[in-house]
Amino acid sequence: MKVFTHYTNLGSKGDGIRWRTILKFGNSWEVKGSVVMKNPGAANFKRPDHAAINTPEELKQLSFFDDGKLRADWYEFSSDPTMECIGRLFSEYYATKGEKLEGVIQIFNLFYLREANLTTALNKVSQLEIANMVDYDIQHLSFPVYLGFADLAWHKTYEVTARQFFNAAKELGALYLNDDFKKNTFIHPLYLMMYGKNKEKCIRAKYQFFQNTLIPVVPKELIEATTASIVKINNSAIMMKITAALNEQLSLVKGEEKNHRYIFDDLIELTVTDKEQGFVGFRHLKKGKSYYNYTYQEAPNEYLYREILSDYGFDTEKAIGNNLWLARKAFKEYGLNEQDVIRNILEELMNLHNHLMSPLAKEDSI
Repeated sequence: MKVFTHYTNLGSKGDGIRWRTILKFGNSWEVKGSVVMKNPGAANFKRPDHAAINTPEELKQLSFFDDGKLRADWYEFSSDPTMECIGRLFSEYYATKGEKLEGVIQIFNLFYLREANLTTALNKVSQLEIANMVDYDIQHLSFPVYLGFADLAWHKTYEVTARQFFNAAKELGALYLNDDFKKNTFIHPLYLMMYGKNKEKCIRAKYQFFQNTLIPVVPKELIEATTASIVKINNSAIMMKITAALNEQLSLVKGEEKNHRYIFDDLIELTVTDKEQGFVGFRHLKKGKSYYNYTYQEAPNEYLYREILSDYGFDTEKAIGNNLWLARKAFKEYGLNEQDVIRNILEELMNLHNHLMSPLAKEDSI
């Protein structure tokens, strides 16, 4: 898979606009589908010198994805976990039709700016002329269209754009979408294809997309597997093995060593506990001597964190844990046995750490 995109840097901190991203599979440039996401993800420049593409043949093919008003340099980017999941989704889509994915999947966004702070991003977006980007992208959707912008569909700023993409997808024949916009979940590909891939709702959502219907025929064995009894797991053993690995990579919150609380970035901490049947949790670092109560206090970048963590399948409802948690996820959500749970938790935390530590996905890892 190759990744091509436009990118314009907007500041010294590396935030910028990335738009008209395409994923190319094999040698064909035929458009094989479209996906609509929240905002540009963690991918970064493929070339160390950030040089634009200058190969005549590639530029000739890429010009097909431009319009007259917003022409700009094309760059090759590395992929990120979400792009890999998009690739798997469309590969499986075409496999169900006896075909191999060869061609281009277009990635469109509700939100084109790479900026870690949502409030700052909104202010910057208001100063940019990006309306033409949205209009062009909606006009150039190509069936099949997967809508994966998750809960950003309900954001007061982006719901209008989400509905525009929704209406366009329906006009193209996306029968897997409920006619009532609010009855759709728009599951993010990262959760659909990775962290929630064994969940019944994700399996059904995939087959709805594959078969283009609200009532798909799902192989019986797949549904039975999701309801199979989980092997009894030792939550204390899981916690100890995970924290042993984290102790080598992350700094513990001072005074919270026994509670296995780690500094995850500048604003939030990670907790791994065997309490309440075992879970991984995130919340803001203490403000003074107390944690934030999210019912009464607005924490820095709270919406952004909830948005990102929800993509990974975390429970981000404010009611969890007496409103003292940003997000939590039970051990049992990670697998059917201890080995799978431990491996999947550590892998997910690595991806989350990369995601949160840098808007442009520095190659950090925990």
